[in-house]
Parts: sequence; C-alpha cells; structure tokens
Amino acid sequence: DNNSPLFLVEAVASNVKPDPLVIQAIVAKQSAEKLVKAMTIIDDFIKADPTGTRAYIYKMKVMQEVVNAANANGHNTMFMTDIAGEAPNIIPLKH
Repeated sequence: DNNSPLFLVEAVASNVKPDPLVIQAIVAKQSAEKLVKAMTIIDDFIKADPTGTRAYIYKMKVMQEVVNAANANGHNTMFMTDIAGEAPNIIPLKH
C-alpha cells in the first residue's frame, strides 16, 4: 500500500498457547501407552515361568499393596491368600 518493495508472505502467531485440555489429553494418552507397555512386559515375564512361581509372587505382592493402601486409609484389613495346606509359608505383613 505504501509502494514498498516488501511483501507479506506468511504470518504466524508466536504467543499462542495450546489449550490446557489438549495438553492434558496428550499427557493422558502418553501415560496410558506407557502403562500398557509396562503391563505387557510384566505379563510376558510372568507367563514365561512354567512353574507359576512368578505369578504367585506377583499376586502376593499385589495383594500386599492392596492391604497397605487400605491400612494407609485407616481401614482394618486382613491379608487373604489362596494358600491351603499345613503350615503354609505366608509372606509377612510389613509394619
């Protein structure tokens, strides 16, 4: 308009921030993908043991974490197992 030899070719807004919900969705998706990958690795590791020892240890660890979480919230809980027989080796609760 001012007889200038310069022409505007492209304009980009540099101070535009992505919407927080979009960022949260991206983070949630990446977290879910990492969780699925970790779960697959654990599952493959457990299934690779033909004796079942890994599965048993993992189950006991998960049950212990459930009890610990409940105790931390002030709930009185019992540690239940599927072990039967005389004098089973029970994993002791941490105090």
